[in-house]
Amino acid sequence: MNRLVHIKWEGPLGIEQLGKRWTERPHEKGLYQIYGRHPVYGRQVLLYIGQTRTQSFYRRNRQKGEILFFQYLEELRFHVGLITTGPAVDWEKGDDIVDQCESLLIYVHQPAGNSSKIQTLDNSVEGLTIYNWNSHGDLLPEVSYDRWSDKYWVNENWMGEEIR
Repeated sequence: MNRLVHIKWEGPLGIEQLGKRWTERPHEKGLYQIYGRHPVYGRQVLLYIGQTRTQSFYRRNRQKGEILFFQYLEELRFHVGLITTGPAVDWEKGDDIVDQCESLLIYVHQPAGNSSKIQTLDNSVEGLTIYNWNSHGDLLPEVSYDRWSDKYWVNENWMGEEIR
């Protein structure tokens, strides 16, 4: 079954802008990206992709910023993403959808600060396609399980015969 998810991204936001946004919309949940300085990859690179479900974007990002990148907190830039879906997605499993989107985005983009979910692609994301809209930063505009999994390469006959 194919599942289509749209993520509307906003950013880049500094830590103060993120705090202001949080006071205006304290219950907003979804995905986020953190950009900043990395000693090997340079300045303003994608460092981390994460999710928030039980905390606001601000509270979660402030926590991650202090834990992972505290020495550069004022230089960090954040993108926040709100998830919408089509009718084929069961929102009763909303937390699962957030988990699956995060997993697929981390696997495909391999941010330096994410140590989990970068080695293997979980089968729970099978059939998932994500469209990243608006200010999606360095994320690809379209990401899908079909494109990034090895399911087609395991079976050499998946394409049928070549056109001659």
